[in-house]
Amino acid sequence: MQEFFPFDQFKEIGFFKEEMRNDYQAQADKVCHFFGYKTVFEYGAKPSQCHISYIPESQLHPEDKTPGGRPLHVNESGELKEEPFITRFKGWMDD
Repeated sequence: MQEFFPFDQFKEIGFFKEEMRNDYQAQADKVCHFFGYKTVFEYGAKPSQCHISYIPESQLHPEDKTPGGRPLHVNESGELKEEPFITRFKGWMDD
């Protein structure tokens, strides 16, 4: 729980309540209920995709800005590219 679900950040966004601070079972139950998991070990096991173009241009670092507001990244070939419209995050079970 501590490695993948930082309490303070989750509390800031209203996901965890202060009384859940050291109650790891309550935190795990909330995560499982919200994501539909049977166990927290399912988190990050499978690849997921995310639409990241919602990031406001004002929140990007000046060096990372592109005209479309999407961040820049270096692809597997070492080329600087604009972040794709849909980003795929590997799961910990991926090769």
